[in-house]
Amino acid sequence: MLKHITFSKIILFIICFVICYIHIAQKMWKRADRVIGWDVKSYYAYLPALIIERDAKLDFIETKPEKYRDKMWPEIAPNGNKVIMTTMGLSMLYFPFFAAAHVVALITNLDAHGYSGIYVMALLMSSLFYLILGFILLRNLLRKFFSEIVTGITLLLTFFATNLHWYSQFEATMSHSYNFALFAIFLWLTDRWHNKSNLKYSILTGLCIGFITLIRPTNAIIALVFVFYNIVNIKQIIPKFKLFLKNYKYILIIAAMAFAVIIPQLIYWKYVTGNWFFYSYGNKGNFFFKNPQIYNGLFSYRKGWLVYTPVMILALIGFIFLFTKEELKKFALAFTTFIIINIYVIFSWWSWWYGGGLGMRSMIDSYALLTIPMAGTINYLVNQKLLKKIASYALIALFFVHGIFQTLQYYYGAIHWDSMTKKAYWDSFLRIKPSENFYFYVIEPNYADAMIGKEIIKTEYESIFDKQGLLCDAETIDSAKNVFVTNMKEINVEGIEARSKENAFQGEYSVKLNQDIQFGFTTTINSLVYGDVYIIKVKRLSDTTLSSLVIQAENVEDFYDIHRESEKIADSEWQEIKIKFNVPKNLHNKTVKVYCYNNNQDSAYFDNLQIDKICPE
Repeated sequence: MLKHITFSKIILFIICFVICYIHIAQKMWKRADRVIGWDVKSYYAYLPALIIERDAKLDFIETKPEKYRDKMWPEIAPNGNKVIMTTMGLSMLYFPFFAAAHVVALITNLDAHGYSGIYVMALLMSSLFYLILGFILLRNLLRKFFSEIVTGITLLLTFFATNLHWYSQFEATMSHSYNFALFAIFLWLTDRWHNKSNLKYSILTGLCIGFITLIRPTNAIIALVFVFYNIVNIKQIIPKFKLFLKNYKYILIIAAMAFAVIIPQLIYWKYVTGNWFFYSYGNKGNFFFKNPQIYNGLFSYRKGWLVYTPVMILALIGFIFLFTKEELKKFALAFTTFIIINIYVIFSWWSWWYGGGLGMRSMIDSYALLTIPMAGTINYLVNQKLLKKIASYALIALFFVHGIFQTLQYYYGAIHWDSMTKKAYWDSFLRIKPSENFYFYVIEPNYADAMIGKEIIKTEYESIFDKQGLLCDAETIDSAKNVFVTNMKEINVEGIEARSKENAFQGEYSVKLNQDIQFGFTTTINSLVYGDVYIIKVKRLSDTTLSSLVIQAENVEDFYDIHRESEKIADSEWQEIKIKFNVPKNLHNKTVKVYCYNNNQDSAYFDNLQIDKICPE
């Protein structure tokens, strides 16, 4: 029996065990708000609405508010009816598990309205079932082309070194793990159908395409993989066409089964909205195909796919092997076509970062497909000579550790769900938990502007703060003794008349302000850019909280912020005042002054003025 236990099967067991352990250790079945939360509220809404309440128009939300308050997020159709925003594909996959839970709830007199613990557990079990099924079939497909070691390592990295790790455990009922599984099943079926075209594989392939499309309509482009599969060069286009023509009955069956999956959705839309086709996102979701954010989607610190899932660099490199290894050429054209179109479509969506989440979650669906080129790269790495092989395994281990560490960072908040910046990323580097400054470095996306394709206003001006931050410690003045000299040659700070040797946070000098000299450390920031964020800090020594740090526009009515609150600096009598200044639209390309202010009779001392700029990613 032991001879049937292989490395890749052990990896599958570990993946299954880890998911089950997290679900049990975190008591996820008790956390309905997480399991049936956010987007899942819409994905799942069809089941309690159609099966328990038998009310497709969701009138029960009004008649039974005590049961369904905040449980569903319907939109209002033009005819005034409530309509579920998302399509019903996931509800169909949830259904067998939901039905079992509902029967048990009715028999045992448990709460049977669809949101109690037994339903939550059923949904978690559905996620585990589909994910493991996907991994099993993916493992079988990989083993046709790669060794046990390469297959096992590929599965290990696909799960632990990517954000699939998070979305199969802590947000398991979101669409991502299901789509990953469906893609894996589809690839396995595509390979089987091309080896043996028959009724069974045709039906299953059609159903799989249907579910993939119904869960996320843009994923319908996966059908291109089936069309271009096993086309190695131009000469094989005609033989492929002849294959489809020869098996035209099976092709029609595939199309019919895919459409059959979508029919219930069309009936629902017709009944509720009066239209067979209904774009339920309305004006809340648009594609900007003329301005795809591909660079941001791949490399941005906010959510860049390759920034937060660097292991996928192995997959992209692996496309070389799809075109050069004879046994892998059948995937080359199909996978390349899909990936290029998929990336273009994904990053044309108005919210190219896809709201809150860990990394670029919209790319998880295609991870099953990307395991093939990833395995090609891993196969190359582990078959090098000794020293290179050791380095290769070290790299694989690094990706593995990075994936787990990053999941912990997100769990503890050191990676923000939608507002990461370069400064925030490097502030959290090698930290599991966020630092004290972390939330000063994050920048919330402007969703309203992004929805109309204008999230960031472009400017021809470049701020000198793009290059470095400013620090003025009051220690050095210019030769004419007019201004303070800072670390930035382009900027001087006014107010040397307030320079004092009485107290200093560091060095010998600070700025002393009172009723005699009320203003100091005056700095000008020019060419502001809407959406940019400045972190402004200064050290203060004062017995009064009336002394302050001020930001003021040329026209005070445009902007004026006076900040007195401070944090005590450990082992010091000094405090630190911090301001996070988000540049508003009305100050785009304009100027503000930053200065310290005190008109109190008691003196206040200021030192180490610091201004850093954070640009949106």
